[in-house]
Formats: sequence, C-alpha cells, structure tokens
Amino acid sequence: MEKKTEIKKVTEIYSANKVAEMLEVKEAFVKRLLRERQLEGFKLGKFWRVTQESLDDYCAKCGKNGNGRHAASDQVRNKIKFHASLRSADFLPGTVERLNQEISDLKRDLQSETGHRKVAMIEKLRIAVTLREKIQKKLEGLDTELKDLGSKAYPDVAALVDTSPDALEELFTITVREPKKRMVDLLDRKVIERPVEKKAEGSDEEKPVLRVAAAA
Repeated sequence: MEKKTEIKKVTEIYSANKVAEMLEVKEAFVKRLLRERQLEGFKLGKFWRVTQESLDDYCAKCGKNGNGRHAASDQVRNKIKFHASLRSADFLPGTVERLNQEISDLKRDLQSETGHRKVAMIEKLRIAVTLREKIQKKLEGLDTELKDLGSKAYPDVAALVDTSPDALEELFTITVREPKKRMVDLLDRKVIERPVEKKAEGSDEEKPVLRVAAAA
C-alpha cells in the first residue's frame, strides 16, 4: 500500500528581507545561506520564502555550533520568537472570529440535517470548537509571552514602552551624539518630561522635552 505523504500546515512564512531584519544581518547573507542550503527555504517565483520551522532549526544548529561562523545567540533566537508571536497576535483574533462564524453556521445546519451527513457535520463542529479553544488558550498567554520575549530580545528598550514618542526621540538622539554612552546607562538616570513655552502665540500646543538628569 502506497504511503501517503504527510502535509504540514505552515502558519509563519517570511521573506529573505524579513529574516535578515530579525537576524540583524544583510539580506545578501540570508540569500547565501539559502543557496548553500544552510537555511532551508523555497522559492515563490523568484522570491525566497522561509518558514518559522526552518528558522528554528537553523538557530538550533547555530547554537550547537558554538563558535561557528554562523552561530546565533540566544538574543537572536528570542528576536525570531518575539516577531513570530507579534504576528500571531495580529492574525489569531481574526481566526477566532472566522471559527465562531463557522461554528454558528454548523450549529444552524445541524438542526435540519439527518443521517450520515449529520455525523460528518458533528465531526466538523468538534474540530472547529477544538481549534478555537486551542487558539483562545494561546491568545490568553500571549501577552505574558511577548513581555518575556521582548525583555530578552530587546533588553535596552523594553522599559521604554510607556515613554512618549518625543521623549524617545530625544533619548535616541543622545545615544547617537554620545556613542560612548549606552542607552541602558541613560535609563539608570532620572528622566523628566516637562512642557516648554507654547510654539506660537495663540497656540495651545506644547512640546514635551526630555531632560536627562544625573542620578542622585
């Protein structure tokens, strides 16, 4: 009897450019890994695509490789997982809505169905409800997962999520103009936001300014 090939469902697919962004390397480097089969991928037309599973496998191999030229740090692996979880947070709620609609339609149709067709529809309902509950469970733990991965992947900026955009701009400006100072060092100082004079006469708009004071 001929053995059927198992078809795996793929939930995350990235372009070579997106992989390069997550690994913080050049796109040409990622394409070389793909051509050399060090990173498994496939082509859609002339464009490379990489699955989340392939990325995980590559990072795992790099971790075992120690000081190999393609070794990946824990921080890089956490970045990959972090961005994958962000994508999940974007598309999973929509999936739940579609499943709820499918479940509603199946329940309605079951009222008038009989016999063998009803058995098949009940099985469809079971599958849809099971999948919805699994996704709901994942969504419930996603905020905690993202917070944990975000602090590991981007430790210097994880504490800035509640900082205003203007204050962030000023903070990043300081780190560029004074490259010897790390952002984590600036975060150890007292950060104060204060309004300055109005931009123009008759205007109610105020521009918040960041002042970084030396730690006491």
